[in-house]
Amino acid sequence: MKQFSHLPQKVINALTSLRKGKSKVLQLPKQRFTSPIAVVQELCGILLTTATEEENAAASTATTATAKETATRYRNLKSINLCHNNLDDRAAVPLGQLIKRPNGQLDIVSVAHNNMTSVGIRQLVSDALTSPYITVLNVNGNPGLEDPHVLELINTTLAPHLHVNRQEKQQQQQQQQQQQQQVCGRGEKNRKKRRRLKGTSLLSTS
Repeated sequence: MKQFSHLPQKVINALTSLRKGKSKVLQLPKQRFTSPIAVVQELCGILLTTATEEENAAASTATTATAKETATRYRNLKSINLCHNNLDDRAAVPLGQLIKRPNGQLDIVSVAHNNMTSVGIRQLVSDALTSPYITVLNVNGNPGLEDPHVLELINTTLAPHLHVNRQEKQQQQQQQQQQQQQVCGRGEKNRKKRRRLKGTSLLSTS
């Protein structure tokens, strides 16, 4: 596993919780990082490269079950909150790579109230449009929203895409619930059948 001991302690704690399966979110708002862009670049790099390296190791070595589990947990990241962190357009590139990662599950990204111009917001929107998972991209409070073309892009192109993703997510959740109910129903039927058979057996021996 890639080391990240040089990162701020709160980031290390968040990554550790994710790696151990204790959380599927990275809540890091208002952190006052000394070098916020470097932190975001390193954070996204760890989430991307560690998962790839450890997944490859797990595929080639029978003794790396823990590495494979860690890779899966990094891929299962659902939400990342980086609002109020003094981020500029440079943060959009690594975050965009995280958003459009294949086989990821990133659902919610918040970079609200940072310093992104229309360039950074366009980058994030472009990457979000390639993701079948993301349902929320919060860029409120960034100066780039003063550009009317950016607002039009968000309202006419991004918003419908996010709406479709939300609908598909709801349908998947409903299907999963139905499958669980069917499994529970079959289990109950089997239990009733076993009780009937047991009752019949007792009657035949009495």
